Amino acid sequence: MDIATRIHAANGGTRGRTARLLRYINGEHDTPRLPSGVSPELRRLAEDSRLNLLPLIVESHVQRLKVDGYRTKGAEANSSPWADWQANRMDARQSSVHRDAITYGVSYVVVLPGEPSPVIRPVSPRRMVAVYDDEASDDFPLYALEVRRSATPAGPRNLARLYDANAVYFLAAEEHGGGWSYVEHREHGLDVCPVVRFRNTYETNAEGYTLGEIERRIPMQNSLNQTNFSLAVIKEFGAFRQRYAIGWEPPRDEKTGLPREDAALTASIRRLWAFGDPDVKLGEFDATNMDGYLRAREDEVRFLAVLAQVPPQALLGQLANLSAEALTATGVGQDRLIEDRETLFGESWEDVLRLCARVRGDLIAASDNTSEVIWRDTTARSLAQIVDALGKMVQMLSVPAEAVWSRIPGVTQTEVESWQRMAREGDSLAQLAATLDRQADTATEPTPAAEVPASTA
Repeated sequence: MDIATRIHAANGGTRGRTARLLRYINGEHDTPRLPSGVSPELRRLAEDSRLNLLPLIVESHVQRLKVDGYRTKGAEANSSPWADWQANRMDARQSSVHRDAITYGVSYVVVLPGEPSPVIRPVSPRRMVAVYDDEASDDFPLYALEVRRSATPAGPRNLARLYDANAVYFLAAEEHGGGWSYVEHREHGLDVCPVVRFRNTYETNAEGYTLGEIERRIPMQNSLNQTNFSLAVIKEFGAFRQRYAIGWEPPRDEKTGLPREDAALTASIRRLWAFGDPDVKLGEFDATNMDGYLRAREDEVRFLAVLAQVPPQALLGQLANLSAEALTATGVGQDRLIEDRETLFGESWEDVLRLCARVRGDLIAASDNTSEVIWRDTTARSLAQIVDALGKMVQMLSVPAEAVWSRIPGVTQTEVESWQRMAREGDSLAQLAATLDRQADTATEPTPAAEVPASTA
């Protein structure tokens, strides 16, 4: 399996990059800068002063991205591949795809035949690399290699799956790093490599890797850690008021001539300094003022929120008498970012669902370019304001009430379909009742008397 060996060997840079990003997500940041020869105590403070805000940035975006349907514009029911989405429990699993794409820049989804429905499986970019003929425009790769560490009877071993347009090849790592050995293969019959890529953006770094939200925030995170380390040093050594004595020296050791450590004065809340010599003068140094460092840390957190397009209160936790309009304004930047990600991720999800239709042999749904992914509205707004606005749309603009149900925040497509079904059933019952009433009214009306011709004289 020369192709797998070459792909895996060329993927060393990707593995190193994703490992570094994973470290930063887990809070294992580079240690703040330290002067040479520092004490172990200072090194411990540097390790403990890392303030990890990167997961909050990622989760703030991921929690706003929820696929809620797949249908043609104006249609009430979802298109047929949506049943495969539900069968694979993608309502819950979709978040892992979005999280990986936002964190690392890309993520992948594999679609393969299965029983009773096609199998949709998210794969992390830490385990998969894909090779494209045209990196910018190709929808499907030429090859994709998925590697994972698995337990085998002979002990832990790297196993791999190589995907191409014809089949999935199952491989096992040879001993002593000698490449891959073939185990078996299974044809999938899809005529394309069944791997769909999700990109966070079309921007790339100097090495050509797609940029995620974490890689661009690492310098700011390091700067925040450095400021937090300065605060930790002040709290440890500068916050306590240091005292001094003028005109007094501790007794010295007779042999060395150095001040005896046991005779040195130690400042403590439980100690009182007393001197018999009236010429000894006592005083204390002021504690280090931390206000400037605290303001600097707050400014850096706020700047990080601006760069990441996250509402500042999500990182600062401050809500100081903000009106509903002001709160909405703080989230405008994130709203624009989420709209952009919905466009990028939506195209990829549509490729996934069309692949599911191809697995089923549904050629119409597989070539359907009119159905599109529907995203749940997760914008933070007052429910009363939204209901008021939707009610005015119905009353003042004559928009059908059913057309605005899907715009209510938190309402799923399943709930909307249930409401539509109840509305139709309600209309049917009302029509039946009206018909019965008309029939009852007709049955109770008096029969008009027959007209009798007048007699002639």
